[in-house]
Amino acid sequence: MIIQRSNNIYEELPKFKVIHGCGINSFRTTTNKPIPDYVIPHVSSDIKVVTISNYRHQNPFIELYLNSNTMDFHFIELQTFRCWIDKIEPLITLAKSITNKYILYFDASDALIVSDINNPKDILDKYGCKVLFNAEDGYSQPGHPCDPKIWLTDCPDYYNTKHIIIDKNKLNLSKKMITNGFTRSLNAGVFLGEREFLIGALQQILDLMLDNPKKSYPYGESCDQVLWQHIMANCQNNEIEIDFYNLFFLWTHPRKFDFPVTHWEHFNYFNNINSLAGKEC
Repeated sequence: MIIQRSNNIYEELPKFKVIHGCGINSFRTTTNKPIPDYVIPHVSSDIKVVTISNYRHQNPFIELYLNSNTMDFHFIELQTFRCWIDKIEPLITLAKSITNKYILYFDASDALIVSDINNPKDILDKYGCKVLFNAEDGYSQPGHPCDPKIWLTDCPDYYNTKHIIIDKNKLNLSKKMITNGFTRSLNAGVFLGEREFLIGALQQILDLMLDNPKKSYPYGESCDQVLWQHIMANCQNNEIEIDFYNLFFLWTHPRKFDFPVTHWEHFNYFNNINSLAGKEC
């Protein structure tokens, strides 16, 4: 196998580095580790762990992280939140002000550090990248109701141009592993990356966000996930990668716990089919 593990998602949840989505609740109920008994993992001092929100109590684990001596954690609490500029601007400011070599970002509302993260370089080296994102199944509809994208009426080619980028990322992924016609995509809710590389990439994203949307995609795009996918497609040396084998991160949703092992959305599907084919990561 690419990684030796069972096909039982409940058994494997505690072994990931970060779980994202409804996996937080599943971790608590299926491993008998409710919040009061949750043992905070150790995270390398080379990593600045950060999350951003205008709601401190979105995630009950945040208070535990704030009081922890096992990780260098920083919660950026905002008065308001403009999707998603107010995620990118504070990250740039923080990245420029710290000396940690790496940054681990996760969304405030639905992510949990599950196990120790002691060797960030080894994690990135596994995929040969400078920043590694969580992977989700397929391509979700990006954006947020706070940005109605009224300007799209003046950009008839927006989605056609955007789909060129999606197709490019799909093709690049199919060259790295067997996909059986399915695909996975970058989810911006969890990522681990080299701080210096992130500064440049985040600034590029912010510049695009603040540009005139009438210039069409990707200018004026408010969704950081769309812009990360755009930059990823245009990387020359695999600097941005997704954890397509779920070696470290896992995106979950209510149905994720019921898929049969033969279903492409089963958490271990790509690990299994690529292992049978002798693929290596």
